[in-house]
Amino acid sequence: MAMFNFIFTDKAMKEFPYRDELKKDMGISAQGFLNATPVPQELIGKKARCIEYDCSQEQAAVLQFQMNLEK
Repeated sequence: MAMFNFIFTDKAMKEFPYRDELKKDMGISAQGFLNATPVPQELIGKKARCIEYDCSQEQAAVLQFQMNLEK
């Protein structure tokens, strides 16, 4: 729900005139994956290439948005 609320903030949506209507008619579902292994200490705070760190093991979330078009 935090991601959904963030998407509809003033910062993200700017002055989009239909923001309230869109938020009311949109739903979101998410599925999270957590297979992460600890990041090696020497990579913390640095950009890591996948060759240094197995990016496929990172934490990820898949978001799906649905529009309710029935009125």
